Amino acid sequence: MSERFRSFGFDLNSLSVKEEKLNLSGFDKKPDILDKGETVTGFPRTLGAVQMRQDGEIYELYLRYLHKRADGNEVSMPAESGSGGFRRLLELFSEFDGTSNKVIFIDEIENSLHPLLLEGFIHNVLESNLENSGQLVFVTHDTNILNFDFIRSDEIQFAEKDSEWATHLTGLAEYKDIADLNIENGYLKGRFGAIPMIPFDIRSK
Repeated sequence: MSERFRSFGFDLNSLSVKEEKLNLSGFDKKPDILDKGETVTGFPRTLGAVQMRQDGEIYELYLRYLHKRADGNEVSMPAESGSGGFRRLLELFSEFDGTSNKVIFIDEIENSLHPLLLEGFIHNVLESNLENSGQLVFVTHDTNILNFDFIRSDEIQFAEKDSEWATHLTGLAEYKDIADLNIENGYLKGRFGAIPMIPFDIRSK
């Protein structure tokens, strides 16, 4: 994972997991969100987890990474101290562990990511998953993705709500004469539907 991050321009030499025993002395009873031996990720810190050991003790686990300073020395930093884009990529890349035939669903994949970082991430995932037959299914509002030349038209679905707020999917491949079309511009002009229903036309201003 470190090599992937460096290829995206982020300074990350290695990742480690730090453990801290939670002090629950101020509580009448331990939280009932955990069973013994169970781990819940993403709580209470970002990029972390809470785990109850078999002895009933609860530990917080969270990620740290090594940052190399200008003088050559390395400093251990909590992953949550990184930028939004750094944390988002860390979350996304952590989903891909090389497991074969793994299908991953991600909502609003573009959150905190520059459009070029999003493009690079998706391209990286597609290349790395050719060998293990994994699949990525995601929802996005980033229209730049409609011009990625490595995503086929049959892989793009437009989601549109009807008058009763039910959602319907229409594949880009169902439309004709799109080979030479700027798909992003066509979408924003309403050619494929699936644009927000607003009470005025902001495009005329």
